[in-house]
Amino acid sequence: MRKTACCTGMALLIILLLSGCQTILTHVKATKAMHDGRYEESVALFQEVLKKNDNNAEALKGLGETYLRMKKAPEAVAPLEKAHQLYPSDKAAGINLGLAYNMIGEYDKALQVWRPYVEKEPDTNLSAVIRKQITLALYKDAAKKAREALMNETALQAALKATPGDPNTLAVTYFGDKGLTEQAKPLQKAIAAMLITDLGKAQSLKVVERIRVQKLLEELRLGRSGIVDERTAPRVGRLMGAGKIVTGNMLIAGNDKMDVKGLLTNVPTGGEIGKQDANGPVKEFFKIEKAIAFGILKNLGIQLSQKEEETIGRYATQSYPGLLYFGEGLDSQDRGEWDKAIEIFQKCLKEDPTGPCAVALLDAPSGGDVEASVDAAAMANAMGTAQAEDASAAASSSGGDGGGC
Repeated sequence: MRKTACCTGMALLIILLLSGCQTILTHVKATKAMHDGRYEESVALFQEVLKKNDNNAEALKGLGETYLRMKKAPEAVAPLEKAHQLYPSDKAAGINLGLAYNMIGEYDKALQVWRPYVEKEPDTNLSAVIRKQITLALYKDAAKKAREALMNETALQAALKATPGDPNTLAVTYFGDKGLTEQAKPLQKAIAAMLITDLGKAQSLKVVERIRVQKLLEELRLGRSGIVDERTAPRVGRLMGAGKIVTGNMLIAGNDKMDVKGLLTNVPTGGEIGKQDANGPVKEFFKIEKAIAFGILKNLGIQLSQKEEETIGRYATQSYPGLLYFGEGLDSQDRGEWDKAIEIFQKCLKEDPTGPCAVALLDAPSGGDVEASVDAAAMANAMGTAQAEDASAAASSSGGDGGGC
């Protein structure tokens, strides 16, 4: 009797092992079929694995990636979402899910999935690929939201009468360029970008991203001049869901003195909250920008912690030529001149190695990145290659593969 039970148990164990081996073999075949471009076969094999266990994360990831390579992003979303929910720490599931969202135009969801990976591992090859796609997704998301805001402007105005815009959300527009020479025009975007970065360091304040401001101004046919005055400021603020908006003017007199005047406006009422005024030698632009930033925070009544004050007070750059390059590079990106922007940021880096262009260059997509962003197979390959390079680098730094079985 005992012998019979033992034999039965062994038989069941063998069946389970064989069943598991068969599943693994099917998964291997499915993965090979995907890499060989036999996508229909790959889908069928991954689905066969999932019939036995619909929570098999590896099969869900494989099925999602296969759909991406087939340029069927909508079909890829469900399996990748499930894989990501089962194992949130799995890079491949999350990154490919972001790619699927990006392909179907859900750019904000793609950003939510991608950004944590870059923040956690900023120096990897994979993060380098994702950073550029994040920049492109920001532009696409901003353009989409700008179009939607204008289409729904009447309904938005009615809604805001009942519920005003978020009082803790601030929009910063480009300052008017009174007297700026063509050479100094890049200051508009550079100073705005620096203000947005500095003000965003106040934890109690949400600042609208510069790219979103740019795309809305383009939709309003203000993209080239970027000028928002006291009359148009409330409308621009409403369209961005901001409760407060900063406008102003910038003047350079005699090529050596800069005068910047800012105006903080309450979006729902259109009333003035406060003014900021700072001036000095052009070469001390960094002090002028800080004076405007702290003036805005004071007008908002924000009490900064010592850490926040110290962080905001640090100079991002003290190089005037570097600042001009930075603004010029941003302008080229806004025009879709991606490779030109990279060239400008590279020049900037030589002039100002530790300034804002260092980060801008890391985030700057090339023309090739733009083309790849709409090709799921190309993106999947690029991300897969980057992950393999990171794994190889990690193995080398640890002195080998850690031994065999």
